[in-house]
Amino acid sequence: ENKWTTGQIALHLLQSIKPLNHAMSMPKFLLRYRFGKANREIREYDTIVKRYHEKLKEATGRVSPFSRPMKPVPFSDKNYILTRLQMENKKLQYKTQKWKDKHL
Repeated sequence: ENKWTTGQIALHLLQSIKPLNHAMSMPKFLLRYRFGKANREIREYDTIVKRYHEKLKEATGRVSPFSRPMKPVPFSDKNYILTRLQMENKKLQYKTQKWKDKHL
């Protein structure tokens, strides 16, 4: 009942990570121009996780409009999606290792 399949979750992750990889390939000054500069200190990982879980609780029952009409993912797409997700994940790891924490 309104739950995504494993294939839909994998596809969603792939669709989410690709634009992030693209953005992290851009010059930093373009990202700063587009999104501005952080107005707070760097947060610890545990603080980020705690805040994320708080926001999830607040958003219970709400779904982003772009997430609602997720179409079923054919089993035949499994290998393609998983391979691409692994590739994009490796790209993201490589790109984030090149950035300093203060720029992330």
